[in-house]
Amino acid sequence: MGITLFVIEHNMRVIMNLAEHIYCLANGKLLASGPPERIQNDNRVIDAYLGGRSH
Repeated sequence: MGITLFVIEHNMRVIMNLAEHIYCLANGKLLASGPPERIQNDNRVIDAYLGGRSH
């Protein structure tokens, strides 16, 4: 449809279900960008927003 929607949201579950492309920021810096599948598997995003993984 050619529509761009700018959303600031800290609930990553909401964003993962809403967006086709995500820019994830932390402390004013870009951590990662891309489709939700890439973002949810990015270790920097996991540590910052989704909770660290158990190793």
